[in-house]
Formats: sequence, structure tokens, C-alpha cells
Amino acid sequence: MTILNNEIHSISVEPGIYQFLDKNNKIIYVGKAKNLNKRVSSYFQKNLKSDVKTLKLVSEINNIKTIKMMSEFEALIIEAKLINRYQPKYNLIGKDDRSFIYISITNDKFPRIILSRLKAKSEICYGPFPSVKIALNIIKYIREIIPFCSQNPKIKKVCFYSHIGLCNPCPADIKKNNGIKAEKLAHIYDKNIKQIKNLLSGKIFKVKKYLSDKMTDYAKNNMYEDASIYRDRLRKLDFLINNYQPVDSYIHDPYLTEKIYRKESINLTLSLKKYFNLKNNIQKIECYDISNINGKEATGSSITFINGKPVKKYYRRYRIKSISTQNDFAMLKEIIRRRLLHSDWPLPDLFLIDGGKPQLIALRKNFEYLRISVPVVGIEKKKDELVIPYDNKYIKLNLENYRDSLHLIIRIRNEAHRFAHKYHTQLRLRAMLPDLE
Repeated sequence: MTILNNEIHSISVEPGIYQFLDKNNKIIYVGKAKNLNKRVSSYFQKNLKSDVKTLKLVSEINNIKTIKMMSEFEALIIEAKLINRYQPKYNLIGKDDRSFIYISITNDKFPRIILSRLKAKSEICYGPFPSVKIALNIIKYIREIIPFCSQNPKIKKVCFYSHIGLCNPCPADIKKNNGIKAEKLAHIYDKNIKQIKNLLSGKIFKVKKYLSDKMTDYAKNNMYEDASIYRDRLRKLDFLINNYQPVDSYIHDPYLTEKIYRKESINLTLSLKKYFNLKNNIQKIECYDISNINGKEATGSSITFINGKPVKKYYRRYRIKSISTQNDFAMLKEIIRRRLLHSDWPLPDLFLIDGGKPQLIALRKNFEYLRISVPVVGIEKKKDELVIPYDNKYIKLNLENYRDSLHLIIRIRNEAHRFAHKYHTQLRLRAMLPDLE
């Protein structure tokens, strides 16, 4: 157990897959976690209170392997693939054929995507998945990228999802048409189903190429509204999977995630070198964000990424003190000033601000007054552009041309949003429910 404790201590806090192996080096359990260290550690608590199955599992663990992942979507798919491949006994104990969950594509004229307990020979099935929740999460992710229908084909009204763009074209609508229009809509639906099969098979690059080709074709024909639909789907796919790698890549190379993060940091350095005197690669990045509703319970957040990974011991929360009205510029100035006054805190290689030119103009005086020359850039809200102060101007750098840099910046910005919003929500609850403190 001492050896296992040493292994657990070194396990990453990042999301990924964990595998428990017995004394014969056979995989006996596969699981997914948002925080690998926290999840694996929970099995080895001194006063573990659990069911007989879990206690027996822990008693047989002789080795632990982990695979760090870039996205939750990949982890969901890979967990199911590993369980299907290795058939770990503790994933299967207590399950009969009806306990398994499959994502099935029916053999209807217009195939539906449904969950099923049995692997039907007449349907294309993916899985099995460990739970209904996991399978539903995968379907939810896919539906945001490729629309499809799950409604009973006997129903003549268009389905609910068609009203919000998540089933398009709807089979019920296709059946109302005839001739060339019906054929065209049916062809579109069949193409969608083909891409869903690619997604569920892990053939992400084929889906990206399909979406990209459709976007380009519509744009060439000046059908910009249709082109924008495929552009948005492509972005959702891109942000969902970041730098997607084939499923087996993670299994064969345990350090793949670190290599991807390193590549992102190097590319970000290269994309900014033209504008700043960067002697070394950008490794440490601090990002700042504000969260408030009309100035009430306003909070600021500072998060830190080092070599592409969040380092939570450097996260900071700021309760806004100097202003109580809606003024994000003043709030950002306050938290940046408070941070810079901490001369005992090591400076990062880059400051990233959630905002554009106005925010940067408001903040630069703080840096100039304290004679701090660390690069400061902003990221435009709802855009994939960095705003860079350069030669008395503010230049916009479109990150679509620097995909690896974009993945890193978006990941950092989303984490800053999450952290600031979490603290803001806590303060609002305290204000609304003071008697509960």
C-alpha cells in the first residue's frame, strides 16, 4: 500500500482516465474523473465507507495507470472504448446484458439516435457506456455540432429540437415535402447521420473536414447565412475537442497531453514575438476577469496557467471595494493595482485581460506607474481576437490563424470566467441568505 500511496501522490489533478490493475497486471476497473488525483485518492481513504464491491476492488489493486485528456468528450468516448476492449471485471460485475447502455442508430428510413439496453443486430450500436448519464452527455455534445432526430417516426409534427436548430432537417418536415426538395432534405439528413457515425467512431478529423468544406462551399456561392451555420458548428467542435487526438494516441503515449500543452505555449510565443521583446517562451500566464450584476456583489478573479495547465495554488479572488456601480473598467483597474502592489508575488510572462482596447487603455497606466514591463494583451469578448498594444496603436490579432494559440487562450479565458462567476455567486447567496452563515 505504501507504493500505491506514493503513486497516488504523483497523480495529476487534471481530467482523464484511471485504470486499476491487479497483481497479474490485468485491468480490473476503468473510470473517468475531472480531477484524477482527487478521484483516485477517494478509493484509499482510511475510513472508506463503501459497498462490498468497491472494498473488494480496492483490496485487489496492485497498480494504477492514468491517461490525461484534453477534453471531457474525449474522456467519455475513451472510457467506453477501454471498458469495451478490456472488459474489466469490476466494471461488469452486477451487470447483465440489459444493464449495458448503447447509443444506437436505428435502421429507419430517417435513422434516429436513441439509447438502448440491448445491442440490436438490426441497428448500429456504439458502446457499451457505463451509465445512462454518460451516454446522454455524449448525445448532448454531438447534437450541438450535428443536428439529428430522436422522435418516434409515427409522429407527424416536427420535433421539439427542430424549433431550436438541433434537428435540421426534421424527418417530419421532410415527409411533408415531395419531389426534388424532399430528396435534397433527405440527402442533408443522411449526411448528418454519416458524420454522427464518424464522431462516435472517433473519426473527428473527417467531421472537421466535412464541416469546413460545407462552410467554404456556401461562402463561395455567397450563401453567407448557411456558411455561418457551419462555421459555428465547426467552432463548437473545435472548442469541444481542442486538439483532438486519435483514441489510441493517449493510450500509447501517456505524455501526449503535456506535449500538446507545450506546443500551444510555443506557438503563442511565436504569435506574439513580433509585438513584444520576448527572450524566452511564454510559460506563466495570469488572466483577469470581472463578474457582477449592475455592480452588485462585484468580484474579480485571477487565475494562473503554467505550461498550458492551471495551477490553482496561484488563483486569487478579489472582492471589489472601491466602486459599487456598473463600471468594469474601474473594477479591472482596482484588481490589477492590488495585484501589482504585491511585489512579493512573482510576475508572469504574460498578463491576459478579458476585454479589448478600452480595458487595456484603462489598465496600462498601472503598469507604467509601477514600471512593470510584462506584456499585457486583451481578448475580445465573443471574438477570437487578441488586442495587442504596439507602437502607440492597438492591433487585433485573429487567432483563427494560430489554432494552437487559440485553444490555449480560450481555455484560460473560460477558466477565468468560471472562477470569477463562482465567487460572485457565493457572495450573492450570502447577501440573499445572511441568516445561513
